[in-house]
Amino acid sequence: MAAFLYDRLVTDHEYVQRVRQQRPSALLPVIAAASARWHSDTWWNSPSRKYTPWALADVARVSLAYGNEYRGDGSCTERDLISMLAAYAALTDAMIRDNAGTESIASWVLRVVGEQFSYQDHRISVCNALGTPDEAIPYAARLDPTRLSSTERAARYWTECTRMWRHQDDNRRAYAALRAMDRIAPEEVRRPAMRAITADMLYAPQHLPGLRAFAVRTGAVVA
Repeated sequence: MAAFLYDRLVTDHEYVQRVRQQRPSALLPVIAAASARWHSDTWWNSPSRKYTPWALADVARVSLAYGNEYRGDGSCTERDLISMLAAYAALTDAMIRDNAGTESIASWVLRVVGEQFSYQDHRISVCNALGTPDEAIPYAARLDPTRLSSTERAARYWTECTRMWRHQDDNRRAYAALRAMDRIAPEEVRRPAMRAITADMLYAPQHLPGLRAFAVRTGAVVA
């Protein structure tokens, strides 16, 4: 059996974590290239018949919704993609993952409902990645971060809002987003990308009260 194939069933959680190992900016171009080659008329000739259009679409969906730009080394190979597709093909039924515990079923429902209805953070991520942060503003405005289903999602929302406002040179709103993130997930504002944004704003012409103390406390600059 090829190393990338599974001889067992794979839980939804394991599948999502496998996709998250690669950064969206690295994974999505590989998916796009594979989709152009392995489409509805050709997928059955793909390696191990794993490149189905629906599997490629789901891997892209999971990456956009749950991936981040701070995992791994920024690389993504065809072998990485096929391991994700193999995990998708080996998925257990969502309703029996983790022995059908009430908590695991509720977690799956919240994830799907969040993606399909209120949670549109991945759209903000896409706009930021494409260099069109102005197009992300309507998506950000529709969301109430206090109603998102987890602290991780709320922190992701504030991370993307920080990038969005910084790209627009609106440092006041970017700093407000950083502080909101700090209140719910202080470890997130200490990530290298957020520290870099904090430092950039600190040396920008606009003075923001409290920013220097915030930058020192979060490690963006030394005291």
